[in-house]
Amino acid sequence: MKTSSPFLRQPRGDGFTFIEIILVVAVVLVLFALAIPSVQKGIVKSREIQCARQLRQLGAAVALYQGENNGAFPPALGSWFPQVPWNGSWYEPNKNQEMGLAAYVGGNRKLIELAVCPLNRLPVNGKTSTPYPYAVNYYVFPTTPVATFPIRRLAGIPQPSKIVVMTDSATGSGWGYGFNRNTDGTGFNRVAEPHSGRTNILWADGHVAPVKKSELQRGNIDFVNYPL
Repeated sequence: MKTSSPFLRQPRGDGFTFIEIILVVAVVLVLFALAIPSVQKGIVKSREIQCARQLRQLGAAVALYQGENNGAFPPALGSWFPQVPWNGSWYEPNKNQEMGLAAYVGGNRKLIELAVCPLNRLPVNGKTSTPYPYAVNYYVFPTTPVATFPIRRLAGIPQPSKIVVMTDSATGSGWGYGFNRNTDGTGFNRVAEPHSGRTNILWADGHVAPVKKSELQRGNIDFVNYPL
């Protein structure tokens, strides 16, 4: 009976061979490449949801403000907030005082955070981008109130579910505090579409919904001269 010598056997170790390691790495890389689009879509969707959540919080703050100011919408600019006279905008700090809407969201810092879409806080070319706050409709959030843009009250707005209050803003030279038919015409140039080709909008009745700019009409901002 023949027996094999233990010196002639080539025992296989418990580790992976070089080829097996290469195959595993290749499989992992393929799976990673397949997962990237889904991850990116998830990130984009989460930012869209966060943006909409911020606008809803701002809408709630506006409603609280209206409850204490006879249903009036706050002004975009000028010293027209009853509790704090100052010449800034609806989201800017005034030294150590609270801004007009800050008292309804938890302070200046919180309001500044809510006023900027998450996409407008992202780095650009390796540098931190300038945060561009949401743009407002001057027919709802007026500038220093005059005859053209008087203080508006919710009760005086027809079809509030179709009137724009606040939108995603353009960046860079395209940004502006707000827009009206004279500053923006029918192109809504100060309105951005960062969320899969749509802009998140806070409507006058308080709901938030995304639309394409092409779906907006003059009557969605100028409800006085261009009724829907």
